Amino acid sequence: MPNLTAAKLKIKNTPMFERKIRKIKRGKKWKMGFSQFLASLFRINEVNPRSKKMTDAEIARQVREEYSELKDISKRFASDNPELSRLISKYRSEYNRGRLITSSPPPEPKFVSFAYNNNGNAVNARYVPPMELTELEKRAVRARYKPYRDAYLDGKRSAAKVK
Repeated sequence: MPNLTAAKLKIKNTPMFERKIRKIKRGKKWKMGFSQFLASLFRINEVNPRSKKMTDAEIARQVREEYSELKDISKRFASDNPELSRLISKYRSEYNRGRLITSSPPPEPKFVSFAYNNNGNAVNARYVPPMELTELEKRAVRARYKPYRDAYLDGKRSAAKVK
């Protein structure tokens, strides 16, 4: 093993990098940050009547419309993106765990977000074609995310470590 010393490194007095301050990217109509907007869409979708439920494709369209000036977001949520369903599913899972917006608690069990089909029925979007969820399956999903909310309300801010 080589004998490494400061003298052999030829250390110079290099100035530190200036850290850039990142601005929150706000939407053009609602003026919300990206995560806050997505969380609002998921929440609204659960409150909407069955005839007004948004599919993942409609959620993506809403995001593209709101953030059309931000090319990186528009590209990720493009309708021709083969990973679009997986991407929205990932954000939905983060929302359900309370990690999409870290300053707010995970949703109450009745507001746990689901994917919906064109008829407004909750579906498991991992299947092609998506399979409708039974009431028992919906209760199981809500129960799976309940510990995240309980941990948050008990003062354990890091609900991410709940198993």
